[in-house]
Amino acid sequence: PFMTEALMERVRKEVLLPTLQHMREENRPFTGCLYAGLMIDEGQINVLEFNCRFGDPETQAVLPLLDCDFFELLRSCAEERLDPTMLKVKEGMRSVTVVMASGGYPGQYETGFEVTGLEQAGMLPGVTVFHAGTKVQKPETVVSRRKGSSTRSGPTLVTAGGRVLTVTALGPTMPEARNRAYLGVRAISFQGAHFRRDIAQGQVPEATVLSPNGFQSAPAGSPGSAYMSAGVDLEAADATMMALLPKAQRTIRPGMTLSSLSAGTCHLKAAGFKDAVLSACCAGVGTKLKVASEANLHTNVGVDLVAICCNDLAARGGDPLFFLEYYATGKLNVSLALEVVKGIALGCEEAGCTLLGGELAELPRVLRNADYDVSGVVVGAFEADAPRLPKTDSMKTGDVVIGLLSSGLHANGFSLVRTTVESANMEYLQQAPFDPTKSLGEALLVPTKIYAPILKKLVAAGLIKGAAPVTKGGILGAFPSILPEHLAAKLSTDAWELPGIFRWLGVAGCLPCSELANTFNCGIG
Repeated sequence: PFMTEALMERVRKEVLLPTLQHMREENRPFTGCLYAGLMIDEGQINVLEFNCRFGDPETQAVLPLLDCDFFELLRSCAEERLDPTMLKVKEGMRSVTVVMASGGYPGQYETGFEVTGLEQAGMLPGVTVFHAGTKVQKPETVVSRRKGSSTRSGPTLVTAGGRVLTVTALGPTMPEARNRAYLGVRAISFQGAHFRRDIAQGQVPEATVLSPNGFQSAPAGSPGSAYMSAGVDLEAADATMMALLPKAQRTIRPGMTLSSLSAGTCHLKAAGFKDAVLSACCAGVGTKLKVASEANLHTNVGVDLVAICCNDLAARGGDPLFFLEYYATGKLNVSLALEVVKGIALGCEEAGCTLLGGELAELPRVLRNADYDVSGVVVGAFEADAPRLPKTDSMKTGDVVIGLLSSGLHANGFSLVRTTVESANMEYLQQAPFDPTKSLGEALLVPTKIYAPILKKLVAAGLIKGAAPVTKGGILGAFPSILPEHLAAKLSTDAWELPGIFRWLGVAGCLPCSELANTFNCGIG
């Protein structure tokens, strides 16, 4: 049963106060933490045990509510000077803790399964994740819930006990705290994970086994259960957007106001413009998303999205002001969505633009399961009387072409990359043949370099006549859009070294130099 105020009062009068009174009468007054283990059956309160400490789950539910010096509280107990006024709790807050256990617990269970989604769960407002049965495993074979047995290039957190994790959430009401706790549970994944879903609800259904994407169904009759049965989880979507708010707030620049995570305002004069002309760019990441999904590495594609848009805008002489993103998925996976949009926020910070809002949409039966697509729009500005790029009228024979190095593949040519990886019979978790410090997936997914800050300085100083991001069409396709018809760019291939990733693609894919140059950036971004 749910512990009501009336039932709690009975526990005080029938169990706790009589116990403390008898201890005083026996000249053994108790000072400290007294934990009573109770079983309540049809209104009958049965005492199972007393402990002079909390168990782990109880501690993890209670201590986050304290609003006082915990050490001083403990010391006052030891020195027998505890005063009721010393114990202060956070006003108007409730706490809910849900235990995530290994499949089979408390009976026989297996361990060694990879645990993912902890960082994403910790991003949810009011949520803290406590470890019980986990350990860090050195780079070796681990059991992944996505790929089966595989070898990772870095340490991995795995299950190492029956009670694996507890997720504690604070909220202004018990339903809100419960909501946040279960959303934290949804963000975390490990094979065989199960947990009770009746915590703080007053019902006792069977334990729940997580589905492959880390989600459970809402109980019938709960708010939003009809919409969830149609494939849309409104609570998870709302909580995901709430978790992103602190990251978006860190990107705010002068003149920008974040009114919600779906809308905001821009005051151009407050942003430093006298007579602004707006400029905008829209883009997506393309088939690089497939590699990210197969390698299970998603943060960098968020950075890619911002980089593609902001680089294009900056190449026209615009100063990126704010960014809007759109994330669509067949079935919302909270941890995955948070990872992608976290990358978008990181990209906005680097580009110097505000993540002003976005949309998170579940499209069941339009996109398959946790498959997703992401797109974005950046809006920037330049002064009306400022020179605009490209300055084709001032370009002439003898002008110098300067190449800024790329960080890797950036976001183009990934259909060909995937075909090459398949034909080479390689897995994305294998060591990259051209970089022993990274897996193949990590090397391929290095995010697009953001050139907007340096281009802004070069434009302001009047040092460049044009800029061409190397995207579709490779390094050879970058110039026609910015050069006048009577000029062509001459590149000296001995002026920079072709990075190993492009050498490998050329050899493994049997690609002639012309196809490499017409598909990839070849080291110049």
